[in-house]
Amino acid sequence: MKTKVKEIYIKAEKGKSAIPCESAVLLENQGVSGDIFCSGDSVRQVSILFEDSVKKLEALTEKGVCVRKFSCNIVLGGTFSAEIKPGGSFVIGKAVLNVTKLGKECFHFCGNYTCPLVSEAIFASVAVGAKIKKGDDAFYA
Repeated sequence: MKTKVKEIYIKAEKGKSAIPCESAVLLENQGVSGDIFCSGDSVRQVSILFEDSVKKLEALTEKGVCVRKFSCNIVLGGTFSAEIKPGGSFVIGKAVLNVTKLGKECFHFCGNYTCPLVSEAIFASVAVGAKIKKGDDAFYA
């Protein structure tokens, strides 16, 4: 599967909106430089959504807590594919991201189980760090 990086976001502070960026540095075994989740957590170093998933989120008439609080680091062009699984990898420029988890748990008081975050949010760890930028090719393998 081949696509492109459409958007990049860095969330520097909890409770603040993520900031759109032209580029970001992915740090090996840590995450996105400057992001609040850049800590070495092995599962959620980088969050990824596809454009179609973002459109589904925007179209939700009832936006739960997750939708209001969640911000991804990388938006890829196109549509989420069922072939994406934990253990697979994305290559973006010279960076390699290993998929660690699919889906974000809903807060128990939300209950909006039709939310695309439940099944289409992708979490990854940085296996090979590098600078990435909007427009970079992204390959899933």
